[in-house]
Amino acid sequence: MFEGLSGKHSCEDIWSVVDGEEHILVLRELIPILQSREPILLPHNQIAYWWMQSPTVKKRSKRYDKCDISVPGIVAEGVKNPFNLPFRMVDGSHRMAKMKLETQIKESYFYVITENEFYEHLTKVE
Repeated sequence: MFEGLSGKHSCEDIWSVVDGEEHILVLRELIPILQSREPILLPHNQIAYWWMQSPTVKKRSKRYDKCDISVPGIVAEGVKNPFNLPFRMVDGSHRMAKMKLETQIKESYFYVITENEFYEHLTKVE
């Protein structure tokens, strides 16, 4: 189910979670947590994600073209984000941009990790 999960979630600039420092969250490290959960239906207006104010930027990429909006994203509940929303997108910003630009979908399924789980897997970029 999670064989395609790769890459990292960056926490930098306005998306920094620790005093302006740069951190990353390696997505593959979340697989054991995600395997024990079922995705839940969440409204998109409760999720902060990169490019949420400019989704057309994502439209100009191969990742946007290839993304499958039926695949649940990953969000962290209660983690700092520049929009002060209850959830922070960890994986799925291309899918969110595609749903916003090409569909009328206003809610979809997401795996949810806790604030503690998010910070336990955070690594400072040196």
